Amino acid sequence: MEKLDGHERMSFFRLGNDHIVLVKSDTARASQSQEGEFRPGVHHAFLVDAAEYDSAKEQLTSNGIRILGEEIRDRGVFTGRSLYFSDPDGNELEIIVRKV
Repeated sequence: MEKLDGHERMSFFRLGNDHIVLVKSDTARASQSQEGEFRPGVHHAFLVDAAEYDSAKEQLTSNGIRILGEEIRDRGVFTGRSLYFSDPDGNELEIIVRKV
């Protein structure tokens, strides 16, 4: 594995085409900040092509799946457009179009 970045609570690694993030967290669940802003918790992320992002989002919402948060990150290890949702068991998932 190649270490990409890290700090006290997170380490980012690449293994071939896959990425692994190790996180030290006080909670595994997403949360809302006092300003109402979504803050992701521990989750699994899946890359999608830019052309598929809007279609994937539409498919989720048309099937009654609530989008927990959406963002466009322009800095850090994983940059790009992403959205978060939960599966039926409450696991948090992310769909991301990675900006390279």
